Amino acid sequence: MLFQDQFKNEKVETDKYFLTVLRYIHQNPLKACITQKLNTYNWSSYNEYIKRPVICNTAFALALFSPDSSKALEQFKKFNQQENEDKSLEYDDGTRLNDIEATKVIQQIGEAKNPKDLQSFEKEKRNEVIKKLKMNGLSIRQIQRLTGTSFGIIRKL
Repeated sequence: MLFQDQFKNEKVETDKYFLTVLRYIHQNPLKACITQKLNTYNWSSYNEYIKRPVICNTAFALALFSPDSSKALEQFKKFNQQENEDKSLEYDDGTRLNDIEATKVIQQIGEAKNPKDLQSFEKEKRNEVIKKLKMNGLSIRQIQRLTGTSFGIIRKL
C-alpha cells in the first residue's frame, strides 16, 4: 500500500504500478528540492537498491528489470533517473473510462438500469459487482460518484 495523509491509501496491484510508486518515492526528495541527486539523500531506500541492501529486500523490484543482477541494477538506475510525471494515489495508466462509458459498464456488469441501483443490491452481490468494476478500469472515486456507494466500502474491496 502507498499511504498519503492519515487515512488514505491505494492498493499496489500490478508490477507496473509498484515500479511507478517506487520511483515516485525515490524521486520525492528531488522534486521537493531537498537534494540534487537520488543517492545523496540519506533517508531514502534508493541506496539500498544501488549498493548493498541492509534493511530492504530489493530482490523483487530488481528482478522486475532483469534476471541478470548487473543488468537489473543498470536498468533500475536508468528508470529512477528518468524525468517523468509519475502519479500515485489516483494513478492513471490511460485505461480509465469516462463517466458515460463507465455507466454502460456498470449497467452491464451489475445488470442494472441505473448505476445507483447498486445501493439496493444485497451486500455480497454489490461487493462482487464493485470488484468487477474495479478490474474493468473504473476508479474508486468514479464508482463512488456514479453508484452512490461509499468510498470506504469500495476501497476495502
